[in-house]
Amino acid sequence: MNKRPDVTAQTRQKLLDSFWALAGEKNISQITVGDLARSAGYNRSTFYEYFKDMPDLIEQAENELLDQVRDEFCGSAVTLLGEDLNQEMDAFYFLFRMLNEQMYCLLGPNGDPSFLSRVKEVVVPAISGFLGDAQDSGYFDYMVSFAISALIGYLQHWHEQGQDLPEEEFYKLGYDLMTRGVIGVLAEFPRQEEEKKETETACDCS
Repeated sequence: MNKRPDVTAQTRQKLLDSFWALAGEKNISQITVGDLARSAGYNRSTFYEYFKDMPDLIEQAENELLDQVRDEFCGSAVTLLGEDLNQEMDAFYFLFRMLNEQMYCLLGPNGDPSFLSRVKEVVVPAISGFLGDAQDSGYFDYMVSFAISALIGYLQHWHEQGQDLPEEEFYKLGYDLMTRGVIGVLAEFPRQEEEKKETETACDCS
């Protein structure tokens, strides 16, 4: 008897969800078919109805994540250099939201070393589309490499620190670092401290 399509999709998704859960706990290279099947509540034979082996499951999981990045990031990237500041900030915030738990599982120390190259294959054409002549400057590859490495390092540090910054604060700091650079952000600290002291003094006087 043929399985209902909705049941088939649900079973496959449950296997993928179990993979992401395990990937958050251990190196993905150490996840076995038995681990995954037990975590999902199925037997090994059910796993092989949907995937050839673990590398096949990992590739399909990565492909689905990259498809989401391609669809959503490429649609948002065009606003990054727009004149509307709020729209520009929303697009940057999307970049950081895109660097989610699943991305961290693959790009982090327990992930897939080859996944970064696959991310670049998706992201770089989108960036090229709105940077125009900048890609002919001779520095384009360096700029893209710097930006992607910085974003990934920023994401990894946040996760390694237990996501100690609230999301909006994390996005805002990331936006400032990307648009004004580290030196520009550091230069703001003395002014912010002075404004804070002035506010506290005004409150005390009242």
